[in-house]
Amino acid sequence: MVRDRVGTCRWPVGSTPAPGCDLAHHTPWPRGATEAPNLGPLARRAHRGKTHAGFRPRRTTADTTEWTMPTGHVYTVLDDPLQAGDWLRDPEPPINWPPDFYQPDDWITQTETVSG
Repeated sequence: MVRDRVGTCRWPVGSTPAPGCDLAHHTPWPRGATEAPNLGPLARRAHRGKTHAGFRPRRTTADTTEWTMPTGHVYTVLDDPLQAGDWLRDPEPPINWPPDFYQPDDWITQTETVSG
């Protein structure tokens, strides 16, 4: 549910799809509950930065996360929910797939003779 709500990593420049992210607490456990409003997807590197390097998220509204960097800079990230059918549909293969960079006729079998 949380990953569907958000779509991608909530790091200020995150683009990792939410299904490949950790679920991180906005307010750290045990002060913050392990419930959907207090969880958001973070790529593993961003999650470690939040946990160990002083990057601090804060939910300001139901769909907005404000990040304070160790330098004091503040960045706002808006949730970008997945569109209903986007993840259900198989992507279309590229037009020239599979690539035709080789043809079976071009294969050459070589045999080496090693004399001793």
